[in-house]
Amino acid sequence: MGKIDCVVSVIIPAYNAEDFIEHAVHSVLKQTMSNFEIIIVNDASRDKTREKSLKLCELDERITYFENDKNLGVSESRNFGIRKSKAKYIAILDSDDLWREDRLSIMIEHMEKNNLDMLADQLVVLTENSRENAFSPEWMKYNKDINIFHYMSMDWPGLQKTMPLCYMKPVFRKEFILKENIFYDKELSIGEDSLFYSCMVVAGAKFMVIPDALYFYTVRDGSLSNINLPALQLMKIPKKIMEFCVLKNIVIDRKIKFTINAKYQSYLLKHSIDLIKNGFYKKSVLNLMKIQIGTYVRWVVYFIKLSCRKLFISSGFEFGTRKEITPPFISTLRRMS
Repeated sequence: MGKIDCVVSVIIPAYNAEDFIEHAVHSVLKQTMSNFEIIIVNDASRDKTREKSLKLCELDERITYFENDKNLGVSESRNFGIRKSKAKYIAILDSDDLWREDRLSIMIEHMEKNNLDMLADQLVVLTENSRENAFSPEWMKYNKDINIFHYMSMDWPGLQKTMPLCYMKPVFRKEFILKENIFYDKELSIGEDSLFYSCMVVAGAKFMVIPDALYFYTVRDGSLSNINLPALQLMKIPKKIMEFCVLKNIVIDRKIKFTINAKYQSYLLKHSIDLIKNGFYKKSVLNLMKIQIGTYVRWVVYFIKLSCRKLFISSGFEFGTRKEITPPFISTLRRMS
């Protein structure tokens, strides 16, 4: 398939994926839209990922296979696939995940219609015993462009009954990625998605979400409630966002500074709590001393409100349609957007 005919490049990084790479690829081949290419990047797997991927290439000429000489990690593998891609749009598919058969047609139609640089859909989380949507329905009904403040409010530690938006798997316009020189950070083993999306949005990407549940995200061990990203890794993200703004000469005004600092403060508090849970009390105290007073005040007020609400409910008080109490900073960020 030539470059002109290919609309979407589907990039599948794979590491020791012999048990599920075929299912992932076939979920793409079954798409109602046919003008795509599939790029498999084998990250030096030690199992039969290579053999199974090469057999898949024999089935369909739209599939190409590449292999890293050594294990480079998911970020480098995705970046390699982006550079090798031929299409207008980029879609990332993890090797153990699946797509609904009409995902590409729905996503691309929406992106073309609204001239988007980035579009995300609802995620269906699959475990051994459950199947549930990842993101808040209220979030996914938001039908306006999402700026950095609104995105940050949806990608936040401590959110209840939902996963942070960093778990989303958007489709991207390749031209915007190359123009802004935004790639996955190879220094991050966790949180590389969050940083990538944040940089896209802060650089001015036109970004929206749709409520359609089209991507199936597989959790191999544990349930949705056990998904928890280590805050120590995530603490690097706010600093890297600031570095990106400086590099791209993006004006860092008071609101952006507040947003990035609020994110860092919340990660720092979460990391301190993680240290306490694991018995590292001295390190935790040192971290707690770095947290600003305003952060403590916001969280204390939040928990007081939460406790009072639970007390009233247990006493039979009806709140009606009153909205849930949001964690600190989120309401402020949404007012900024």
